[in-house]
Amino acid sequence: STLTALDILWLAGSQFWPALVLAPKRVARDVWDAEGYKWDHLRHLRISKIIGTPEERGLAAIRPADVYTINYESVPWLVEFFGGQKRWPFKIIIADESRKLQGFRIVHGGIRAAALSRIAKITGRWINLTGTPAPEGLTDLWGPNWFVDFGNTLGRTHTAYAGRWFRKTDFGLEPHAHSRDEMMKLIAPFTISLDAKDYYDGLEDPVERPVYFDLPPGSRKIYNDMEIDLFAELPQNEIEAMNAGSKYGKCSQIASGAVYVDDFGNWELIHNEKIRLLKEIVDELCGDPLLVAYHFKHDKARILKAFPHARVYDTKQDEDDWNAGKIGMMLAHPMSAGHGLNWQDGGCNIALFSSIPSAELRAQIIARIGPLRQLQSGHPRPVNVFSLIARDTVNELDYHRAQNKMSFQESIRAYVKRKRR
Repeated sequence: STLTALDILWLAGSQFWPALVLAPKRVARDVWDAEGYKWDHLRHLRISKIIGTPEERGLAAIRPADVYTINYESVPWLVEFFGGQKRWPFKIIIADESRKLQGFRIVHGGIRAAALSRIAKITGRWINLTGTPAPEGLTDLWGPNWFVDFGNTLGRTHTAYAGRWFRKTDFGLEPHAHSRDEMMKLIAPFTISLDAKDYYDGLEDPVERPVYFDLPPGSRKIYNDMEIDLFAELPQNEIEAMNAGSKYGKCSQIASGAVYVDDFGNWELIHNEKIRLLKEIVDELCGDPLLVAYHFKHDKARILKAFPHARVYDTKQDEDDWNAGKIGMMLAHPMSAGHGLNWQDGGCNIALFSSIPSAELRAQIIARIGPLRQLQSGHPRPVNVFSLIARDTVNELDYHRAQNKMSFQESIRAYVKRKRR
């Protein structure tokens, strides 16, 4: 585990301590200290959470500890709090879920970027932790890797990086044929990749159980109109897409069963096929708990109407109740439930009601109840993934992209090419 690695650094000597952990807020607040309490050999590590009001953060920052956790958004405050290199106490920085650094830019990067680059230079030691180093393609590599060697390997600026390794296309940046292999060789000396299957006998992949359906005739016409003309008439409204990316989003909504009709969150129902299929899955499971991932708010509203006893994940109490078997169906958005949560005790079945546009987010929310967590917790049972997919729609492209680890740009390109045939 991450804390075991820190324990090794602790044994290595005081030059590595104290450590500062950057993480998403919920992970910084709830996960690191909870992991420490689970293991006897880690309980000696003192963890202080720099979370809360400015007064609470200030007290936590000066409290004697071995590991300090803070959310990425509060880094500028922390830099200002300590006021410079002489007072900066941290000897090493660990960026947990380092995908948060993918948007980092030196030029025009903003206050947070300036603060991050400053602490990287005055600290000297930096470790990135991630299960998905390039979830949407090689363009994601530069930001996190800059903090490891300040751009010496891949390019000192993102502009230099993009110019060296990519070419511009109508769909964004596309790597040259030689880029992937050359980049992997360059970062290999300071990159460690671990595969759980090398350490756990009997670890299996999740069981993919795609559930296909055809759009009803009226819904198919609406979908085709949007796909071809970027415009569609609904029974009560009209909708329009301004470009290929917007069209992709509108088509995804129509396939899901509803679509936003204005900029204020109002939506119109298109069909209820996915609700029908979700009911069939619930019946098939015969009372076993089901985690349901949704993407659009109108999906959540329709699911809650059809399943009044379902609960939307929001608090630590929801997590505890799920793991205690008190929730039959729990809804979660991948953006708020993708990292640091352990839900394996509550069940082993997940339904992807919406088509999740990010392959990383899809993988992360499945991992909350995934095979590795099941095995670690003494539950040698398969994990079933029910993906609800409308045939001949972007649902199929999203599913294919997830199985083949395509980037969103590659998926858009495949989608456009298919429609030009």
